[in-house]
Amino acid sequence: MPTLVSQSTLCELGRLIAEACVQGDNVSAIAERAGVSRTLVSQLRNGSCVGSPTIDKVVAILEAIGESMQIPPHS
Repeated sequence: MPTLVSQSTLCELGRLIAEACVQGDNVSAIAERAGVSRTLVSQLRNGSCVGSPTIDKVVAILEAIGESMQIPPHS
């Protein structure tokens, strides 16, 4: 059974994606680094996500944003 992600977490993720895009990244680059669909990243950025992405996809997107903002990974 997949782990559910709260709506507030998805909203925060969308905000981070939008911030990364403002700083010069783009949805396609984030999606490619995360290994997820561009559609999912775009939906999250726009606050219109259909369904619930699994926690592994959320983590992958966060890591991809961290790479674009040059934030070292948490160990």
